[in-house]
Amino acid sequence: MQVTDNSLHIRQGKFFKVTRGQYSSPGIKDLKGLGASPGLGLEVEAGAFCDFKEFALPYVQRIISDLQETGLPIIYFANNGATLLDLSIQSGADVLGLDWRINIGDAIKQVGKKAVQGNIDPFALMLPKDRLRQRIQNLLNGAKDAHGHIFNLGHGIHQFTPPDQAKIAIDAVHELSAR
Repeated sequence: MQVTDNSLHIRQGKFFKVTRGQYSSPGIKDLKGLGASPGLGLEVEAGAFCDFKEFALPYVQRIISDLQETGLPIIYFANNGATLLDLSIQSGADVLGLDWRINIGDAIKQVGKKAVQGNIDPFALMLPKDRLRQRIQNLLNGAKDAHGHIFNLGHGIHQFTPPDQAKIAIDAVHELSAR
């Protein structure tokens, strides 16, 4: 989906309306009544642990439960979710996406037998080649005890990342993870 200034404005407006509705009517169960589009619940970024638990997690669990009927693996990523990992485990997802704000080894200890995805800092792609390769090697070493690991950035790629740097990262992951 291409995000235009207008669509971003509309999405932010819906986010505000849903968030305001959740705070003013905590028992609300139907986000559609607030003008939410499908999947918007996944974008709701709660400001505190208790808010996430009350306002986001039940919807995340319901969405993931519905998606499980497809039989496909489900990856759940909570933006800025390093402090929400204990709750994200309860999401029902098969794989938990990790942002770069948490040590991958520590996260793996927390999630137990769930697979993880992540979690190199997107700005690490700006490092010189040798340092980028070392950072990737460190990440892969840290993920060695994972039930499963999908290498990924901790959250998106910066718009000014040189494509050659992304290629260096991809090639390094292929080379360094071939065991």
